[in-house]
Amino acid sequence: MIRTFTYAFFLVLLIAFTGNLSAQSPATTRQIFYVQATDLTIENYATLRTRLSTDGRFEIKEACIPAHVVSVEVLSGYEMDMAKAYTDFTSLANETHVMHLSRLPEFNDEKFLNTCKNSRTGN
Repeated sequence: MIRTFTYAFFLVLLIAFTGNLSAQSPATTRQIFYVQATDLTIENYATLRTRLSTDGRFEIKEACIPAHVVSVEVLSGYEMDMAKAYTDFTSLANETHVMHLSRLPEFNDEKFLNTCKNSRTGN
């Protein structure tokens, strides 16, 4: 009786576990864009992070204040429409007095890090 119960219990666990695995969504591609904000300061950066967190559509992945560059991850709602995402991000940024923005479409993580490094070392 105990053996039957044990087998049944493990069978239920196995079915539940494999059901959870099949219900998981496939990996999604991260949508990130890079922005230069020439008027970015420590003060308005903090305000910008708070505003984006409250909004929930964007998250700052990395920021390099000395180089005035920010990488922004799109969290939801754009289905790869990066032009609309950038426009909406710009509106939110303007609310926090980060006004002078330009998108850096040629940037990637490596260019971002090199730009930041160069601004810190004076190269």
